[in-house]
Amino acid sequence: MNRKIIKFVKIFLLLSLIFSSIFLFNYSYFKGNNGIFLLNALDSVGGKIDYIAFDVDSPAWLLFRPYHLKQRRDCFGRLRFFYKYKTPYTNPIYVDNGKRIGCVIDFWYLNLKACPGPDIYDIGEKPMEPFLRSNSAIVFYYVLTADGYYKTILTPDDYKIIDSFLNTKRIPYLRSITLQLKTMPKFLKSELNHLETDANNVLLQMLMLILTVLFSIPYLYLQVIIPSSLSVPFFWLWIAFSIFYIIIPYKTLKRIGEKIKERKNKRITS
Repeated sequence: MNRKIIKFVKIFLLLSLIFSSIFLFNYSYFKGNNGIFLLNALDSVGGKIDYIAFDVDSPAWLLFRPYHLKQRRDCFGRLRFFYKYKTPYTNPIYVDNGKRIGCVIDFWYLNLKACPGPDIYDIGEKPMEPFLRSNSAIVFYYVLTADGYYKTILTPDDYKIIDSFLNTKRIPYLRSITLQLKTMPKFLKSELNHLETDANNVLLQMLMLILTVLFSIPYLYLQVIIPSSLSVPFFWLWIAFSIFYIIIPYKTLKRIGEKIKERKNKRITS
């Protein structure tokens, strides 16, 4: 392999480790802990994800998060999103103004011991109980309406989401690929939802968030074809490979490449 190409790959992997490793960690664990079942549940209802963000995505979040978030315990392993129903509910039984258009759902996939309880959020009310599935859970916190947020009873669509999440036995492989490709733009865009800081740091934070997205793309699209059960091992394999490739000298990599070519040629000729 050309020295310039090897140098480019090394720099790319190094920057990916610096800027994207936390984001890739979150996505890998999201997928490996029933994340595909969640995507299937949302898709089966026919609505759309309007906003999506991991609690902690990147160094930019850790460096520039608002002061009040620095004071509380950071929660790795939570995905929060707004979900818009295919058809708004206009039945006044759901909210006083009869304009329910969706809900806010949390998906927990790592630290379930800290999951869903009145001590986690300072919202003045006890949130609903989590709907657990082994090492993950979903929680419906608020009603999303055209006028704001209200806490109320679940709609039929909410119960469809819960039922699909809890009772789907298996997601076919090709179906899982479709779900990931469909939602990947939302995950990539999610980094830019973290611009919640003072004006003095916006440009620096924006740069870091864009770099996080840029250096995440190759890995995330490789993850699309990886089965959920191998998602977490693949993440650690990617980290190990990146470190190995970065520290190994050019001459050694060249020899490895030459040996691989020799074996290929032998197979072709034999």
